[in-house]
Amino acid sequence: MTENDTNVNRPTIYTAMTDDEFREILEEIVDEERSTILSIGDVYTTLAEHFNNEVLERWTERNEEKAFPWLFEDPKDEEETNGD
Repeated sequence: MTENDTNVNRPTIYTAMTDDEFREILEEIVDEERSTILSIGDVYTTLAEHFNNEVLERWTERNEEKAFPWLFEDPKDEEETNGD
């Protein structure tokens, strides 16, 4: 029996890793690399599609004057525009 034959039946060193351990380490890496994470492959597109509604909600909350300009118009400005 050669050394290669004995290695065939050995489990890899990663078989003991749980899904939770993998996720924890992955989250750690993502946190460390957050400034570049959106430039990896289709990460931006995938996240943009997934969180689209949340992004729109937050933008609206932060930019009410842009989202609903008619609510913030001064009625006096409207009268001047109409020549009243």
